[in-house]
Amino acid sequence: MGLVKNQVLDVLKQYGVEFQVYDHPAVMTCEAQMEALAGVDGLVTKNLFLRDKKRRQYLITALPETKVDLKVLSARLGCGKGGLAWASEELLAESLQVEPGCVTPLALANSDSCKHVLLLVDQKLQAPGCKFFVHPIENTASVLLDSAGLDSFIKSIGRTPIYADLEADPKIDKDNPPDLKHLADTIEQPPKDTTSSEASGGQVSSSSSSQVHQPAAAKAAAPAAPTAAGAAGKQKLQAPGCKFFVHPIENTASVLLDSAGLDSFIKSIGRTPIYADLEADPKIDKDNPPDLKHLADTIEPPPKDTTSS
Repeated sequence: MGLVKNQVLDVLKQYGVEFQVYDHPAVMTCEAQMEALAGVDGLVTKNLFLRDKKRRQYLITALPETKVDLKVLSARLGCGKGGLAWASEELLAESLQVEPGCVTPLALANSDSCKHVLLLVDQKLQAPGCKFFVHPIENTASVLLDSAGLDSFIKSIGRTPIYADLEADPKIDKDNPPDLKHLADTIEQPPKDTTSSEASGGQVSSSSSSQVHQPAAAKAAAPAAPTAAGAAGKQKLQAPGCKFFVHPIENTASVLLDSAGLDSFIKSIGRTPIYADLEADPKIDKDNPPDLKHLADTIEPPPKDTTSS
């Protein structure tokens, strides 16, 4: 079980960190946190929890206006342009041991479970006189401190503070290696992932070996996976006689069906089934455009991001 609010505050006190605590209603976004702390002199921060294909994890603490381009950051860390993705709620609970909306650098006090996590802090937070807020494990309170205080905390748990220009987009090629790769290489290699959903950065999932018997109406509405313009599935699932499991919204049950059944569901909600060779690695250059880009271009743009705090 991870540390709770008062235990984390005790760690700060133990190492002489100067800070103030402000209690407020639960907040899930930077905007909500700003409203809850209106009148208090300090900057809110956004905290992003990411993972790469090796399941190494990255906690990014930055000002809300700092643009963090995941493709650029991924390349800078040596993970390739598509190597970083949002970590699942399962991995969040497993490593930081906090709930969504409570991501914070102070969660690194859970040192045993966070040994696969690298903390990168926006260098703007080092500006003279800058004070900023982070959650003390729970999003019903905010801790106000400065970079010196954060540094003292980070050092107290045996880490080295790392600040970076998160908006930089340096040239990376054979003569210019990824500038942050040496940091990613310091992360202790996590154990091999055994969950099907974490490998894709999607929802928490598990496998089952038994078919679920539910009313016909429930079965018809069961597969909840397709969320984009189509349902990009691994084409192996179209193999003759292949049957597979999906969750009916809840992970306490599994529905067994085949590609024809999934296709029927997808079409019933006005989408087109899309199968792809997800292991393909085609050449992409000026003469060979991305082979799946036309699919991404069909996705309706979401509303403007209200970054989670």
